[in-house]
Amino acid sequence: MASIIKQVKESVEKMDKIGVSKRELRLNGQKPEIHSHKQKEHTLSAGYNFAKWVRNEYNVKKLHQLTPKHYEKYIHHLENRERSKGHLRNIETALRFLERGFQKFSEEYGKEIITFTSEKRLIAPAKRTENIQDRSYSNFEIEQVIPKMSDNMQKAVTLMHELGLRSEEVSKIRVEHIEGGRLFISQGEGITKGGRHRLIEIPNKLNNDIEKMLEGKEETDRLVPIRSDSIRKMNNEAFKKVGLETDGRGCHGYRYAYAYKRVKELMNSKEQKMLSKVLKRYGEGKNADYGVHNKGVYNDMKEKMDLIHSELGHGKNRFDLAFRYMNSLKEV
Repeated sequence: MASIIKQVKESVEKMDKIGVSKRELRLNGQKPEIHSHKQKEHTLSAGYNFAKWVRNEYNVKKLHQLTPKHYEKYIHHLENRERSKGHLRNIETALRFLERGFQKFSEEYGKEIITFTSEKRLIAPAKRTENIQDRSYSNFEIEQVIPKMSDNMQKAVTLMHELGLRSEEVSKIRVEHIEGGRLFISQGEGITKGGRHRLIEIPNKLNNDIEKMLEGKEETDRLVPIRSDSIRKMNNEAFKKVGLETDGRGCHGYRYAYAYKRVKELMNSKEQKMLSKVLKRYGEGKNADYGVHNKGVYNDMKEKMDLIHSELGHGKNRFDLAFRYMNSLKEV
């Protein structure tokens, strides 16, 4: 019989829906499963850690031996180790994925269906304003670090800052994804987060940089031949060389700067003011359209907000992400 560690791996595999739309599952009455490589890696890691802990603490050697008591004790154990609320919520999500995967596995093989997570989450959601900070890099910071980077790393920063790409996406974008002055990915599996399609208009000022990236390459060649972990490492090193701090922003700081910049490019002054008011109300726990009288401006603002989200690889109506990514109109 398989070990508890092997059972974790097999159960998580049952939840793998990378490349499948969450919306498509919802329309079919199914719950969202695992839709990104990062979520799968996190679920495996959380599952392995949980399995090792219950094995060591309670001699649990198979997943079917688990009970809600084991789950509660483990979460309280992590609380005592002063893990952040956000981290604990993520662990709960991962263990719920693990449970559902094991239930699928058990059903497939005619085994007993068990439930080991608690009916309600043990960790309350963070307040909307909790841990929110301006994570964007300023133009000054970017101008300082760019000269300390290699040619390929400078190209990576250009794609993150000017097109809003994640470091993982930068490392996988190929020549064939650039066509007609656009970055277009129709099937994003293994490239974009959640396998989502992506369509971004390339600004004219970026044409020369893109041409240089395409020069001498075949259709299937990557624009920037650097691994995502190397991009993150080199970014941190460049900041250290000039005596600046990343303050935990990592490569995502370029995406935040991109979002702020796009707000200014797309929205007029009335729409920008509407966005600020809406996000303020959202942060107070109110509905985004609470107290909105000018629906025309609100709808125009929201349409542009959703466009920026699509460029970032987010879904529509994500005021929670707008609160994080667009909640600043500083000069970037």
